[in-house]
Amino acid sequence: MLTLLSKFIQTKSDIYLEQIFNFLVTKFYIKISQKILLKIARQIQTNKQTNLSKKHILKSRMLVKSVLLGAAGTALFSYSNQKTYKAEKNAGERIAIAILYPAPGYDVTGAVTFYQKDLHSKTQITARLKNLNPNGLFGFHIHEFGDLTNGTESVGPHYNPFNKKHGSPREDESHMGDLGNIKADDLGYGYYTSENNKVTLFGEYSVVGRSVLVNKNEDDLGRGNHPDSHTNGHSGPRIAAGIIGLAYELKNLPARF
Repeated sequence: MLTLLSKFIQTKSDIYLEQIFNFLVTKFYIKISQKILLKIARQIQTNKQTNLSKKHILKSRMLVKSVLLGAAGTALFSYSNQKTYKAEKNAGERIAIAILYPAPGYDVTGAVTFYQKDLHSKTQITARLKNLNPNGLFGFHIHEFGDLTNGTESVGPHYNPFNKKHGSPREDESHMGDLGNIKADDLGYGYYTSENNKVTLFGEYSVVGRSVLVNKNEDDLGRGNHPDSHTNGHSGPRIAAGIIGLAYELKNLPARF
């Protein structure tokens, strides 16, 4: 217990706080069980003298079983959480990729790769596209769902698990799915690279299985005066989309594929 307290004070990690909580809950269950067992022992002794009903004693024994099962459940839950966290913490690099396909009426295609060295590292995001309008800027976002059954209309809003306003990926007040803009050259090829400290390939908020989209217009990063500036940066129609999936290795895909 003292070791857990010391580690929590040093790291302020929620993991150690959870372990302390589970330890105290388990100790509470055991303490209650001991009191009930002592009460049953006294009842049994009294039963010999006053012939208390067996039904009453049976109820007390069932209560003890419930308490002990609760303690066991708490311990197992804590152990499971610790194993999951350790597996995530000790996991090596993760790589993901999304192949972008054009929305109806557009010709934009491309690929987006995601690389994260470990749970605590920033995610490196690289994108290459073609058939964009030359020298333009195009909104670039991760959306909540990886569902393309209805094209770009079934992917949902920007991925925003913390209920933030739309903004720049460099600002704290922005969606996790806000990636900014992709810049096209004079031939219509788009390139994007960044290190993102919000996007993750690990844990509960992993973007794997979600989708990444390109919009027709520039994202105003929430700074415009349009009604949709604080939701999608007034970036216009969705012109290309792809589902983010885990990859076996990091692929340096060219724009011209």
